[in-house]
Amino acid sequence: MITFEGLDENFKFLVLEVDNQARATQRFMETPSRKGFTKITSRDDYIDNLKTIIENKCFSRIHSDKNLDKNQLNKIRAVQVICVNLEKIADYFVNIVKQMRYLDDQSFIARYSFEEIFEITFESLAAIRPAFHEEDMSKRSTSARPSRNWTPSTRPTSTES
Repeated sequence: MITFEGLDENFKFLVLEVDNQARATQRFMETPSRKGFTKITSRDDYIDNLKTIIENKCFSRIHSDKNLDKNQLNKIRAVQVICVNLEKIADYFVNIVKQMRYLDDQSFIARYSFEEIFEITFESLAAIRPAFHEEDMSKRSTSARPSRNWTPSTRPTSTES
């Protein structure tokens, strides 16, 4: 990893925080609560701030260090792009919990097997840092794609069983 001004630490915390946001969103979908809603929506600012800090460090390094080679520049740009995308993913989790309030019957969501998409998300998030440290471009590109094809499915209702 490129080491300057704590970038690796900030990057690690961002990945962990987005993973925590995903897990909290899954729990919220299983059992919605005000406490869960507040936890997810309040952590969004922390994620936004981490992304901004990382972006600023990346841009600062690119513009201040004229001795960076092409590989180093590409790694710094990759960190910045990954962070922007992680922040967008975290925003989707906030949007999910906000949309839940519009359901008249929140148990409606239990008809869908959303757990699998969260498992795919957890697997992908877990692969980000190792792939980046190993500098394995094939792992980097596949960590952004689900490891299996996923299509939403519904669970059988009591009348279908």
